[in-house]
Amino acid sequence: MGSQEAERRRMNYDQKASEDEGPVHQVKLDAYAIDRYPVTVFEYRRFVEHDGYRDEQWWTAGGFGEFQQPKSWDEQRSYPNRPVVGVSWYEASAWCGGRLPTEAEWECAARGTTSRRYPWGNEDADPAHLNFKGSNIGHATPVGIYPTGATPEGICDLAGNVWEWCRNCWTNDYTAGEVFDVLDSSRVLRGGSFGDAIIDCRAAHRSDNGPTARNSDVGFRCVWFLGQDSQRKS
Repeated sequence: MGSQEAERRRMNYDQKASEDEGPVHQVKLDAYAIDRYPVTVFEYRRFVEHDGYRDEQWWTAGGFGEFQQPKSWDEQRSYPNRPVVGVSWYEASAWCGGRLPTEAEWECAARGTTSRRYPWGNEDADPAHLNFKGSNIGHATPVGIYPTGATPEGICDLAGNVWEWCRNCWTNDYTAGEVFDVLDSSRVLRGGSFGDAIIDCRAAHRSDNGPTARNSDVGFRCVWFLGQDSQRKS
């Protein structure tokens, strides 16, 4: 083969890698904890009902006053154990008592230190591991119902079900230089969803959308640091 594409894929440790998944690089992370599950409708409902949308103090990342509740909220409330979806990057950032994970933090949780292809390892994916297009479900499912798809540390739903917002602005060249605070910039999405092919649910796969996008297949989870008050928005 001998092409640059072949070399790039070799360096990314994954023959299914796309160009924006490289180059491989090292990132130093401070100690953190990440939510075991995506934020659910039940959890987000507390933010809505306690006037989080009207309290500007939570909207330091922007977006205050643009929305009143998640998209299709009345329908979502019938499924409290599903991930909340239809939330923009701004809404996800406003909810977080911690914050959204950086792309590196999310990938570290999903791939571990051994560059796993999927959160559970390198074993081929099937509908027992995750909710993806091949599962033929067609909508988000309750969090935590795919224990065989969890990481060795017990973090669930990092592959499939819903895409997850990350803190970062999108860059085509995935290098160590993470960018966070460019106004109205597209933001990183990770993990794939119920509507995506398995190749898009690999732990290294990257996507993006504008910060005001509110899609039925996009949710989020948070990272936490020692001493943070996890109840401040509940």
